[in-house]
Amino acid sequence: MAATTDGCFKILRESYERALKHLDQPFPTDKKILKCIETVTLCLRNRAGVRALLACALAKIDKSKLDIRKPYTDIAGDDGTTSYSGRAYDETYLDVLKENPYDLPINATTAFLTPGFRTKNITLSRDVELEGRPAEMYEAFLHLLDDIHKGRVSAETVMDETMRLLILERNKRKAAIEELLKDILHTGDRLPLSVEDTVTLLHQHLECKNSSRLPVLIVAAAYRTAQDRIGERVLHLHPHNATGRRERLGI
Repeated sequence: MAATTDGCFKILRESYERALKHLDQPFPTDKKILKCIETVTLCLRNRAGVRALLACALAKIDKSKLDIRKPYTDIAGDDGTTSYSGRAYDETYLDVLKENPYDLPINATTAFLTPGFRTKNITLSRDVELEGRPAEMYEAFLHLLDDIHKGRVSAETVMDETMRLLILERNKRKAAIEELLKDILHTGDRLPLSVEDTVTLLHQHLECKNSSRLPVLIVAAAYRTAQDRIGERVLHLHPHNATGRRERLGI
């Protein structure tokens, strides 16, 4: 098992290194396949898809005889193909992609605890309807599993292109943050916002889509401001997994 573990981390590292050298040119030549990878990898509304895609591709590269459409060990069948635990590959290996030197924008926790991928025991063929939004992301994900299964594209090519797009997205985000920090430094000598202006900005942010984390930050800021008076303090919010058995890597 140790050799397999080391091998999987090596697969991820080598894919990342290939992507770094290939940032200006996509890996797939088929435009439809490329579009599907982009749809999954760059879906900002739902980051579970890209993590699931990486886990499934990793399993296929690690053990070529696996049926990539069967990332659930409970799938029954006697058609000669082999299922596997996508969640185990996900939880065991993919967390490293959030750390240096990767720092890739993927989900903080496994994709297989999200509604779209949780507690399934069916083959993920193209005609399956996975629960979740956006529907086009899940459809593209299923198409990619089918493309890999039928040999239209290799799992390695899909992983390399996914890595390439994640690196570009990471670099884009870092550049945007650096620009914002420059603006803050340039405006450091200005007068601070009034209370009224601050409240107005908070209202504007709360009315925006995808601002669900802002209320948590507001409450945390309020506690931190008043912590000496109320005797309370803000603690770190750590990622967690849902209860339930953890599947093995065993095939």
